[in-house]
Amino acid sequence: AMYESCGEDEVLNLSMADGLSGTYSTAVAAAQNAENADRIEVINTGTLCGPHRYMVEAAAKLANAGATLAEVKAKVHALMETDLSFLIPSDFDYLRRGGRLSPLVSLVGKTIKLAPVLTQSKDGRQLVLSTVSRSFKLAIKHVAKELKEWGVEKGWRIYVVHAAAPGLAEAAKAQLKETFEHVTFE
Repeated sequence: AMYESCGEDEVLNLSMADGLSGTYSTAVAAAQNAENADRIEVINTGTLCGPHRYMVEAAAKLANAGATLAEVKAKVHALMETDLSFLIPSDFDYLRRGGRLSPLVSLVGKTIKLAPVLTQSKDGRQLVLSTVSRSFKLAIKHVAKELKEWGVEKGWRIYVVHAAAPGLAEAAKAQLKETFEHVTFE
């Protein structure tokens, strides 16, 4: 219904990473079944929350400024080459349930309060273990090192997203600001 409400307009749907979210396959199925399917394009951004939001905002800004669909798609694809995401689960249960850790390793990690750091695989379709740190602070230090090696500098944007843990997000942001003082944080 949402696609069909767009009338004669071209529709570009930017979905979160296929393999990490069901939004891409759902969007493609809906587009194929829409009456205006020939005017709908779905892009798998291969990203998670922060970079996905940035891509959507950039695409909307271009579209509102009169850019063509081809220009908007080119910008989105360029942005897809420059995103990097990390995830630090608050416990090991997430990793155990997803099959990334055995129940025994999960229990040991939970008991000694290790902080796993996940990142997207090169194809963006799954999360892989980047490192396991002895504390949240060391986990953020690892993320800062990886971002620095990636080339993050002035003009870049870092999103710090949390799932009901605003205190940890603020701590991560404060620690990252020490390394990236000229980067925009959201």
